[in-house]
Amino acid sequence: MLRDTLKSGPICPISLTALLNDGPANQVVRAEVQRPTHLHMHHSNPFRTLLIIPIIWFCAGDSTLAQETPDTIASYLASGAFDGELGLLSISHEYRGSSDDSGNALGFLQLQYKSIETWGLHWGAWWYGVKSVWEMHPGDYERLCKADSSLRECFVSWNLPGTQTTATAGRFSMRQTTIDGRSHQGIEIVSNDITDITIRAGAFHRWSRYNRIHVNFQGMTGWYDVDAVHEDAGDLFWFGSIRKDGRDSDYIEVFGRHQDNVMTAIGTEWNYARPVASDRRVGVDGIFAYYVNDWPEELQPDYENAYTWLIHASMKSESLSLGIGWHGVSDHTADIGVGPYFWIDPLVADNTLPYDARNRAQLFYVDAETSYGPVDLTLAYGYGINQSIEVDSHEFNAIGKVHLREDLSFEIMVSWNLYEGNLLADYVRTGTLLTFEF
Repeated sequence: MLRDTLKSGPICPISLTALLNDGPANQVVRAEVQRPTHLHMHHSNPFRTLLIIPIIWFCAGDSTLAQETPDTIASYLASGAFDGELGLLSISHEYRGSSDDSGNALGFLQLQYKSIETWGLHWGAWWYGVKSVWEMHPGDYERLCKADSSLRECFVSWNLPGTQTTATAGRFSMRQTTIDGRSHQGIEIVSNDITDITIRAGAFHRWSRYNRIHVNFQGMTGWYDVDAVHEDAGDLFWFGSIRKDGRDSDYIEVFGRHQDNVMTAIGTEWNYARPVASDRRVGVDGIFAYYVNDWPEELQPDYENAYTWLIHASMKSESLSLGIGWHGVSDHTADIGVGPYFWIDPLVADNTLPYDARNRAQLFYVDAETSYGPVDLTLAYGYGINQSIEVDSHEFNAIGKVHLREDLSFEIMVSWNLYEGNLLADYVRTGTLLTFEF
């Protein structure tokens, strides 16, 4: 039925400001870590006009063309790619010695469309909806899902003539190292005109932290302004990076992120690997990020600059990967996960890295991935040391995926989290995901 609708006429990828502002103005809720957000909404923003103009132009152009050559437009729409997912997921938190247990089972539907490229332009949209099927306690669903549905992607991309540069405007994922969120509303330019070099730059003014279906389901949130951090925060989040690709999967990248009166993050990430046998490779990858505090002193007089790092060594064969890593956050007071910023977390659900703005924590971990026929398995163990709250932690993660058919898969995740002392309660986080693709 959807394909019949697509063939009946042109579709504008966005319903102007109404769709660009969907989602409740509720307080952002992070499943594992509470962060000061103080959210508020601003609906008058000139940056939004820059996003709407190219989309209106593209939609208007399609409407005129549709009246003149409806068969051509119908063929154009039918030539695009339409995909969907239907499934059932569950997620639960069970604590030892605490009454804070929670659990949900949810049905979900995802629909995605991407047009073919015409005159250098293409557009796409991605919608999701969730429906509560079961909850362990009344209110578990409302605490996890602040929105039942959202248009999480709705964008127009233009490949500049005679170049390998693409400009994209609208809603889509701009998530990168140190940037939180699964969807962002803004503009991004990506250039590959220099051999083996990728230059990326952009800005966004709204974002959605959680709106992806995953076996480690973190919930569904609405859309929030980046300046919701505090009343003097800048209303744009800027980012950029330069990446140099080397042999095979080797690369090195330098990046920067900035929001006025909040923070500037600069850093680098890399991957380097070489063969040691016909079927084995060893490599080292890592990230270093430095966070420059820019909070007004009257709001956060104790905030400092901070840094974080991750170094990971691995050995890989065709069906097996083994690794060991070290991650840490410096002994400085700073909220390196405020608003759209994010720290580096190689594991699933540990509450202590970082625990709060005091930081001063390290994590030592090992991980393994293997595939055998239709089964994929990921295992990890991490030993965390948070000196600011004097808590050591142990986290065990196991994630398995079975490809039952080409269009049907089942995933399960179990994460055990154990804490020394009485500050935090031990818990088990469990997730399952059954997905049918069409």
